[in-house]
Amino acid sequence: MGSFARSWDLARQSWGVLKRNPSLSVFPIVSSVVTLLLTISFFVPLYLILKPTDLKQMPPVGYVVSAIFYLVSYFVVIFFNVGLVHCARKALAGEPTTFSDGMKAASSKLGPILIWTLIAATVGWVLHTISERSGIVGRIIIAILGAAWNVLTFFVIPVLVFENVGPIEAIKRSGSTMSKTWGTSLIGNAGIGLAIFLLGLIPIPLIIIAVVTGSVIATIGALRAVPGREIAKQAIERLIADGRIHPARIEEVVEKVKAEMDESVRKDGEAAAFELGMHDLHPELQKLMGRLKYRTSYGQNVLNHSKEVAYLAGIMAKEIGLDANVAVRAAFLHDCGKAIDRELQGTHLEIGIDLLRKHGESEAVVLAMAAHHMDIDWPSLEAMIVQAADAISAARPGARRDILESYVKRLEKLEEIADSFKGVSKAFALQAGREIRIMVESEKITDEEAVWLSKDIARRIENELEYPGHIKVTVIRETRAVEYAK
Repeated sequence: MGSFARSWDLARQSWGVLKRNPSLSVFPIVSSVVTLLLTISFFVPLYLILKPTDLKQMPPVGYVVSAIFYLVSYFVVIFFNVGLVHCARKALAGEPTTFSDGMKAASSKLGPILIWTLIAATVGWVLHTISERSGIVGRIIIAILGAAWNVLTFFVIPVLVFENVGPIEAIKRSGSTMSKTWGTSLIGNAGIGLAIFLLGLIPIPLIIIAVVTGSVIATIGALRAVPGREIAKQAIERLIADGRIHPARIEEVVEKVKAEMDESVRKDGEAAAFELGMHDLHPELQKLMGRLKYRTSYGQNVLNHSKEVAYLAGIMAKEIGLDANVAVRAAFLHDCGKAIDRELQGTHLEIGIDLLRKHGESEAVVLAMAAHHMDIDWPSLEAMIVQAADAISAARPGARRDILESYVKRLEKLEEIADSFKGVSKAFALQAGREIRIMVESEKITDEEAVWLSKDIARRIENELEYPGHIKVTVIRETRAVEYAK
């Protein structure tokens, strides 16, 4: 594909990003409004303070104000451009993005943005000053130097966004990348300029930069497929490290990463099955389980969760004399449908049932797996164990983000209920909230009252809290008699 063809293809991809994510146009609009307000706030007071005739001969304070305005306006433009590139990258990945996401991303990089602002503004100021004091030949030379500087720093903002490096290193990497992709980058930028002139929209070159450095996403296709985003992440990292960013190289890297990822997920699934003693698990099921390493549910890794559920189900089945093989297989495979539920129609449970039957799992395993969300009546005791093990793994403190938060709140509420009773000095929630011990003041609570206090606290917990199992309420009243021998 020629450079002009690639330029048009990049412009077309960027226009597609804009159509799907109109919120990206907010960045240049807000940037322009803020710059306009800055101009008014800086120069209107300056005009009012100075006499109009004095403006022909600017006093020192005028130059100071102009320099400050120059720096601040540079900072505003770069700040919003960083936010725009961040959101454009998320949009390319198929992820939802908002204006506030870009603002948070830009705010997290204030240090590098400030340093890059000082560098860019200083270079621009020096070139402009020299140009004003030079003749025609000098201005031509300065114009060439300015163009060379713009080419050298073409990729600075995306490097600042995508990599954790400082502005100096960003300039070096930008120059290295530009030297390897100058045709696509420069002609692509010219094509974008034409698009801007015709459409009168936002500064699409920034989105084009995101497309150049992130167009690997379009090459991959359906990023929602597991582990599509991991492929995109690794491919982008390799492309940025390599510096050769053009369509042919992108396709080459993506294909290589996909091949490596296929082998990696196969090995992960095979290792997990071997660890659980399932040596006869179908290779396709092994591969699907390996893909779950790159899938999470409420922050909990699905492959690790599946292994944990299998361990628990196996232990419980052996303890009560059930078929541990059925329990372990059903427990390990209970979420296998999540590996491809974004590629096929249906819930992960429906997809999982079809997969197990397709790959030769016994009906006992299929039914035990099918009941883990209680969508059907428990067909066996093994099915009950699988459901219980799944609930334990998901509900244990710290397993999932929302579970941890609700767990902490439940402990706090337990102690709050106990502390609200008269005569209680301190309450302690223990054993993950399954027990609460209450220390009472012996001079205010008698032994008989302590018994009734435990019953009253237990009744209130029952009425105000929802919890699995039961909570043990222990009231401790201690009397100490102290005397000193002299």
